Amino acid sequence: MTYLDTHAVAALYQGDLSPFSAVALRVIDEEEDLRISPMVLLELEYLREIKRIKVPARRIVDSLAAEIGLKSAMPLSPTSPARRSRSVGPATPSIVSSWRRLACMPPAW
Repeated sequence: MTYLDTHAVAALYQGDLSPFSAVALRVIDEEEDLRISPMVLLELEYLREIKRIKVPARRIVDSLAAEIGLKSAMPLSPTSPARRSRSVGPATPSIVSSWRRLACMPPAW
C-alpha cells in the first residue's frame, strides 16, 4: 500500500510526471494499492476554493481511480468536505503560513 500526497495527486491528474523520480514512477506504476488520505481531498478542495485549481476534488480522485486504481483510505460520505460547499475560514492563512515555515509547501503556493 502506497499513499500519495496532494502534490502527487494533482501532478498525476494533470499528466505532469516531471515532479517524480524514476523510483517514484516505478512504485506508482507497479503498486496495486495506491491510496490517498481524506486530507488530500480536503486540501484539493481548499485549492479549488482559493482558485489555485479549477477541478473539484471528487472529479480528480474519480479520474485517477479509473486511470490508476487510486483509492481513498476512507470512503466519502455525502457530508464529507469534498462533497459539500464550504468557505475557507480565518485560520487558513495561519495554516498555510505554518506549512511554509515547516517547508511542507512550495513557495509558489
